[in-house]
Amino acid sequence: MEVVDQFKCSSLSQPITAQPCRLKPCGVQWYITEWSVCSRSCNTGYRVRDVHCLADNISPSDRCDPTLTPESREECNKHPCVAEINPSCSDQYHNCVVVVQARLCVYPYYRSICCASCSRSNKTYPNSFQRNHIRR
Repeated sequence: MEVVDQFKCSSLSQPITAQPCRLKPCGVQWYITEWSVCSRSCNTGYRVRDVHCLADNISPSDRCDPTLTPESREECNKHPCVAEINPSCSDQYHNCVVVVQARLCVYPYYRSICCASCSRSNKTYPNSFQRNHIRR
């Protein structure tokens, strides 16, 4: 056999190189997306994904087996959050709850005598201690 230029075969009919075909339909199937990012980094969050029953033409269908439905939500990051504890940070005042409620943690004195309570509150309400206080 020898490969020749196309013009030497111009008198011959060219064979078919591609033709349409019909594959057997697959039927309805469950289609799923990738899992989302976990909603929390610790203390049990959840992640989600889309789950759809689709027909061969990618249109929604209700003919998938409901007992085989893939999960669309699951728990993640179940490990407990590790508290960042500074051993020198402790409450040295008997009523630090009032200090936190009065939003006095912005002042260095209260922040030092109620270190543990102010630190916990700052993690819960991070923006409440970042306000600018102006004295006149």
